[in-house]
Order: sequence, then structure tokens, then C-alpha cells
Amino acid sequence: MDNNIVLEAKNLGKTYQDGQITVEVLKEVDLTLAAGELVAVIGASGVGKSTLLHLLGGLDKYTAGEVRIQGQEWNQQTEVQRCQLRNEKVGFVYQLHHLLPEFNVLENVCMPLLIAGETPALAREKATEILDKVGLAHRLRHRIGELSGGERQRTAIARALVKKPACVLADEPTGNLDQRTAEKVYDLFVELNRVYKTSLIMVTHDMRLAERLEKVYHIVDKKLERQR
Repeated sequence: MDNNIVLEAKNLGKTYQDGQITVEVLKEVDLTLAAGELVAVIGASGVGKSTLLHLLGGLDKYTAGEVRIQGQEWNQQTEVQRCQLRNEKVGFVYQLHHLLPEFNVLENVCMPLLIAGETPALAREKATEILDKVGLAHRLRHRIGELSGGERQRTAIARALVKKPACVLADEPTGNLDQRTAEKVYDLFVELNRVYKTSLIMVTHDMRLAERLEKVYHIVDKKLERQR
């Protein structure tokens, strides 16, 4: 295995069965993500961008081809192994942050570490470090409802990066933000990529952001095509 390759999809396909009808969403998708690489995926609404991220991140099972995360193939794992692999290797950021409102900022970011078996003290230490990196050291004890939209998304990014995963999969992470805040969130991704060398695949409809990443792919006719 090439140690520089973080994520690799070969001839990836996904179909759904709707009664007697087979619905093909993606087919013959090939993608290689190198360590530290920044990649954008664009395409019209409903073409399968989110489905692609779910397949790459082991959240859904594919019906053709294979996906390997640092050499380990998702469909060959048991459900327990898939959960462990996701928690160790992949960070997810969504348009809707999916933070837990009953917990404060620090507790939300601690969650992946506690699930992985870290002690509360070490989890707080690591979570505080990453929250400082995303500019939220002054918000540790605030509830999610007390944060602005940009602060919530920065908290979600901190949660995704707290275990220093091999890659982050971001699904329209700036979709609910105004342009100025979206630019700040994008700059944060780039800065954290520089610091932690974490790879990034970002699904976005914002071409201005997409064009600033190293590679841009477009989903056309259920296939992934390199645009730049």
C-alpha cells in the first residue's frame, strides 16, 4: 500500500431498489485522495454528491467497486469495525452542524474522544487545544444555542478534527452561512490542513470556494469527472 494514499475509490457504484425498480445513483467512480490533499466535489442538486461522501466515509455500503481508507476496505469490515474505523480515520462536517444542544462547546468536541475511550481529563485537554485553534477558546462553556452560525460551524469542525483523522469529509459546510462567514470557515479548513496535514473532500455548490482547492471534480451522468 502507498502510505501517501489516504482514501481510494475504484469503480465505485451505488444502486437502490425501489420496489421493482433499480435506481442507479453513482457508477464507475474512481478517486484517489493523497495525504494533505484538498479536493472539491461539485454538481447539481440531487446528482449524488452526499451519497458519494457517505460511501467514502463508510456511512453507507456501495453495490459495486471498492473504497479503501488507509488500505482498509469498508465493505470487508463488520459493523463494529466500520464504526471504529470511522471514529479513528474520518471526520465529518455537515451543512447542519448536528451539535448536541444540551451540552456546551467543550463537551460537544470531547464526545468523539470519550467514545474512543479517552479519559475525561485528556479529552478536555485535546478538545481545548483544537478549540483554541479554531478561535473558540473563549466559548468553551457556552451552550450551542448561544453561538452564532459561524461559531457553530467552527465547533463542528473542531469536533471533526479533534482526533486528528486521516481525512475530513465536508458536505456543504458553508451552505447555511453568509459569504463573509463562509470565507472565514473555508480559510479555517485551509489553515487546519496546513497545521494537521489532514486531507479534505468538500462537497460544495460555491464555485468560488471550490476553485480555491487543489482539485475540483464534477459529478456528471452518475460519474465523477476531474474538472481541474
